[in-house]
Amino acid sequence: MADPTYADGLLLCSTFFLHDGSSRESAVTYAIDVGSNTSDAAALAQFLQDIFTDQWKATTDTEVAITRTTTLLGDGTSTFTTGESTSAPVFGTDNISGTPPNTACLMKLTTGLGGRRNRGRMFLPSMLSRTDVNEMGSIASGKVLTLQAAADVWFDTILATGGGFGLCIANRHYDRAWNIPGRVLLSVTKSPLVAACTIETTAATQRRRMPR
Repeated sequence: MADPTYADGLLLCSTFFLHDGSSRESAVTYAIDVGSNTSDAAALAQFLQDIFTDQWKATTDTEVAITRTTTLLGDGTSTFTTGESTSAPVFGTDNISGTPPNTACLMKLTTGLGGRRNRGRMFLPSMLSRTDVNEMGSIASGKVLTLQAAADVWFDTILATGGGFGLCIANRHYDRAWNIPGRVLLSVTKSPLVAACTIETTAATQRRRMPR
């Protein structure tokens, strides 16, 4: 079977976090439409790593390093290029007693268009303290405002690159329905640019894979 194709100008990004008490990284994944930007995958990885650390280190636990960003840049075919940032890890500066690794802040991404393929979400780890979240999972209003302010600056900084460069939603297309085993990835396309990032007021949890 043919290899999957990746939309021209679609940049798949993963920014990694590492707690100093763990040997396993967690990752924040997102997608960028590079527009008319002609930088290669490696340069874009470093550019996005710098933006991410600049805007999110103040809300990240001091025991957690934002280690690196990796990228995959599509050209409309099954050929793609990859890159990875080379700068030193940057530790967070928010001295908090953090929540477990599978508890995260959830940020919703919306394009202004309807349908599942025009909205997405990002899980942001190591940004909530145990006192920020109550027993029902609600995040303190002041913390939500702080995280929303960081999200707004991060979003605007990416958009300010110009030339159609901005966050988008990566949509994966398979040869069969999601619940049928053995499905094969056919292509990855991109949505219109994201119009807004919104911090949810309830903490999110993800399945945590335990070492065996």
